[in-house]
Amino acid sequence: AQIPSSGGAPSGFATSLNIDTLVQANAQEIKQPDAATMDRVHFLVNNLSAESMDEKAKEVKNRVSVDLYDWFATYLVVKRASIEPNYHTLYLELLDKIDDKALNAAVTQATYRNIKVLLSSGKVKTNSGERSLLKNLGSWLGQLTIAKRKPVLQRDLDVKELILESYESGRMIGIIPFIAKVLEPCKDNIIFRPPNPWTMAVLSLMCEIYNERDLKLNLKFEMERLFKHLDVNLKEIEASMLLNSRMRERQNNPDFVSDKNFAAPVPLQGASSEGSLQQPGMGVARGMDEEEKVRLQTQSLEGALPNMQAHVRVAPAPNLPESTRAALVRLLPVALTQGIREIVAPVVERSVTIACKTSQELVRKDFATELDINRVRKAAHLMVSSLAGSLALVTCREPLKASVANQLRALLQQSGAGVGSEASAL
Repeated sequence: AQIPSSGGAPSGFATSLNIDTLVQANAQEIKQPDAATMDRVHFLVNNLSAESMDEKAKEVKNRVSVDLYDWFATYLVVKRASIEPNYHTLYLELLDKIDDKALNAAVTQATYRNIKVLLSSGKVKTNSGERSLLKNLGSWLGQLTIAKRKPVLQRDLDVKELILESYESGRMIGIIPFIAKVLEPCKDNIIFRPPNPWTMAVLSLMCEIYNERDLKLNLKFEMERLFKHLDVNLKEIEASMLLNSRMRERQNNPDFVSDKNFAAPVPLQGASSEGSLQQPGMGVARGMDEEEKVRLQTQSLEGALPNMQAHVRVAPAPNLPESTRAALVRLLPVALTQGIREIVAPVVERSVTIACKTSQELVRKDFATELDINRVRKAAHLMVSSLAGSLALVTCREPLKASVANQLRALLQQSGAGVGSEASAL
């Protein structure tokens, strides 16, 4: 269900979002034009440009009669606006040139309808493609309504209640970026810019969520970006008090770090260690047996481990017996090596997976009009490498600390360094 590249349309690299959810939801009986009209309208929209806007808008208006407004609105929202955010300005200019209130109303209703389809699909929490579609439609809705000094009515979309429900259900990972895109046009709008009460009420709720303990950094970043865009100081906003009566999901909640249990102590068994570090579903084998995959990864990563003996120094301490210090000098490099071997495979796999997904979305956006595929590929490789390394460093700290402590405790006990020596050493 992808739009083929043609003329002024973006390349397939930029339009690989899957819109099956939206297409299936809009499969109801809508009057369709004849094949010739449909092909011609598709061609005209595909080849829109600022230079030929008047001519093409006139032809679209002549070919799309009033009884075809629902079809054209659905086509424009589902197969254009949802996957082509870089072309929103062109499509909005087309609607302005056609200048038909009934068509504008049909497009707005189609936008609300498809936003609700994505919100109710259940995939926003787990599918990055669905979140991208929702984010694109949020930007489109903001330009259709707020940018034109029209409100987002509560009967169409209750913004504050949507944020509160997403807080409870663990869907803020998709809802917060969507709301941020809706609010972006408030900056230059004489009606909706701060201190507009409706805008400030939403920002106040976001501020309360921002202050929640263990909120994921990507959500904080989205809020900080919105506040900066609106020229509003986050510290000067009075946070609302709406979360006190709301209970959020605690298990497998992607919005909060603590709910992921990544910092849980790492067991000595390799399989259990891997399970405690990976997100649900991330350990599913793709194209090969999981055990074989982990074994090959571990073998390749272990070969890169340095000699820990040359890097470990144990300084004398007044409360540390000399016998225990001597045991530490001998056993700490072994514990470090075993701890790294235990967590390196799941940490690297998780970091690389997240880095690849994130880089894919960023490169698609930043290089949407780039014709040189080698530049795109090089940029993607550099971004994945840098992001995966930084993410692995942050992710492994607590699990590595727990794993090394467990390994060192076991080694000290086995060496017979003395009763209670492991306690003083640790």
